[in-house]
Amino acid sequence: MKEIYDLYKDNNIEFVGVANDNETQWKKALDKYNLPWLNVIDQEYRAAKSYNVKSYPATFLINPEGKIIAKNLRPNKNLKQSLNELFK
Repeated sequence: MKEIYDLYKDNNIEFVGVANDNETQWKKALDKYNLPWLNVIDQEYRAAKSYNVKSYPATFLINPEGKIIAKNLRPNKNLKQSLNELFK
């Protein structure tokens, strides 16, 4: 994801990580991986319920109007392809 972030961060796109781990594990992961985008914790699964997440990791591309334009994309496969198509 860092590679993809570096490629697209200047293209009017936001990356947001939502975790539902326990807070200690979440903080350790943030320290270990040094993720440059916004990361939040959702221990009450509000985001997962709102977006009908059934498995992890889950990815969504959401346009500025809030509409989901793609989902369940994998970083090393179709996420990069979808972003390439959007930012041609």
